[in-house]
This record gives sequence, C-alpha cells and structure tokens, in this order.
Amino acid sequence: MDQNKGITAITYNHLNLPVRISFGSTKRIDYLYDAAGTKIRKTVVNGSTTTTTDYSGNFIYENNVLKFIQHAQGYVAHTLNSSNGSEFNYVYQYKDHLGNNRVSYAYDSDSNSVKIIDDNHYYPFGLEMEFQETSKNSFSLSSTDQKVKIMQQPDSGYKYKFNGKELEEDLGLNTYDYGARNYDAALGRWMTVDPLSDFENRQ
Repeated sequence: MDQNKGITAITYNHLNLPVRISFGSTKRIDYLYDAAGTKIRKTVVNGSTTTTTDYSGNFIYENNVLKFIQHAQGYVAHTLNSSNGSEFNYVYQYKDHLGNNRVSYAYDSDSNSVKIIDDNHYYPFGLEMEFQETSKNSFSLSSTDQKVKIMQQPDSGYKYKFNGKELEEDLGLNTYDYGARNYDAALGRWMTVDPLSDFENRQ
C-alpha cells in the first residue's frame, strides 16, 4: 500500500509486475501482460467510469479508438473530426542524450508555422519541473472538417516523457512504466524488485 497516494492494495503476478492497484473500493487500475511481461492492456476504473488503453506495438488505442502511433521521431496523433472522419497529425519531438522528450512540435496549417505542443523539463531523477512561461502555454491538436488546427490547451495527452517512458498519471499513481518495473520520480526509487537481481546478487 501507499497511504500517501491513497493506494490500499497492490497485487503482483509471478514476474513481480502489478496486475491490480486498488485505491479503496471504487477505484483501481488493472494491467494485462503477455507471457514475456509486455503490457498489452490497462484498465482504469474510477467509480462508474472505465477507461481501457490497449498497447499493440507502436499503436495505442483508448476505448477501442486509435489514439497514437509512435515512431522514431515522435508520434502520429489520431483524432476524429465532426463527421467522424480520421485526421492524422504528425508530431515531432526533440530528445536529449538520455532519450527524454523535451519538446513536441507540429505544423499548424492556419498560421503556416510550427507550434509547440508540449515541453518538458526534468530534475535529475526524472521529476518534472513546471515553468509557467512555457508549460502553461503549450498547445494540443484538434481537427476540423477542412484542415488540422492547433488549439491552446494545457496538455497534448501524450504521456511518454522521461527516458521516453510512459508516465502513469491515472488516479494520482504518477510512476513511469519501464517495462520490467515501475519508477517513482518523486522518490528516485523503483517500485518493484529488479527481475534480474538474482543474477547480480554480489551488487
């Protein structure tokens, strides 16, 4: 449990990966993995609201609707316009030498210019800094029937940030998913045992 975050119970599988994180009786996060421990589904239950995220390689779906397609230079954001047609918006990212996503930007056809969608600054162990001059004025994508527009919003919805790993913000969890284990940047600590620790017990 973690009383600071309101976590009342955590259930792990045989790979020491969390399969259920409970926040009392009405809130929880459920994970589904393949045999190798790769996350393929996340289900967030918040009272009467359930959100399901499916991971299929570089394709990320939310409630059975394609949300993002990841690629080496950034990602493609999929949105639906008013006639339920698909719009694909290419977002590019500047990454530092550690693979941290620092700036996400895209082309805005209205102003015929490149606009910043998201910018991130980190403390040494991964906790995100917040600069009012930049982070509060970031942009996110939306679509119209005619062309892609970039509207001013507080967040782009793309959660792959520190080291390029997914930030799990659901229900205030605030940990990074590194695949083999989860990392809490506020503590600078891993939340589960290293699955290869038995091979390096001298350390």
